[in-house]
Amino acid sequence: MKKIIFITLTLFFITAHAQTKGKFRTDINLDLLFPSPGGLGMAIDFEPKYNLASNMSLGLRLSNGFAVKEIDSSVKNAPKEERTTVYTSILGTSDYYFNRLGTNTIPFVGAGLGYFSMINAQAESGTSLNDFDHLDRVGKWGAMLRFGFETGKFRLGASYHLIPKTKIQSKDGSTLGSQNNNYFTLHFGLFIGGGKWKKHNCPLK
Repeated sequence: MKKIIFITLTLFFITAHAQTKGKFRTDINLDLLFPSPGGLGMAIDFEPKYNLASNMSLGLRLSNGFAVKEIDSSVKNAPKEERTTVYTSILGTSDYYFNRLGTNTIPFVGAGLGYFSMINAQAESGTSLNDFDHLDRVGKWGAMLRFGFETGKFRLGASYHLIPKTKIQSKDGSTLGSQNNNYFTLHFGLFIGGGKWKKHNCPLK
């Protein structure tokens, strides 16, 4: 019985193939989110992809998350305030994989461009910043840069999101400061479909 199991597993690993050109895959990631100028949050990403080659893919990333972050106000002597912001984004993405012989750990780099929607969900009470209303809802075009590695079907990486600043305005329309919307994420997840990285694989043409 042990010999049969061993032979079966050996045949499975021999016939398994790397990420395959022309196939679709879907990435699912859980993110730990670090907004600027400070704070903490979480997000989840779904990213269908098409493999242009064994080492290159194009995708569409859909992301939802939230973060408790500090308001970066330029108002003199203004108290610090934290707000809970809900993030929703849709980005076109591209990844390049450095697939190599003799390993199932594959580094990658990637980038994305798309639209970010940010909704202010909560504000601390008792501070002068409660009069600000510009962060109730705002949308901006932005970019994303990322790197990491995949092993088997699992994925670990980091990404940085660049989103233009938004103005902090009072209810009478006067500008009181600006808000930094950039954020950094650490993400862990897996992908479904598209093949599987294995030690014995050669890069596919």
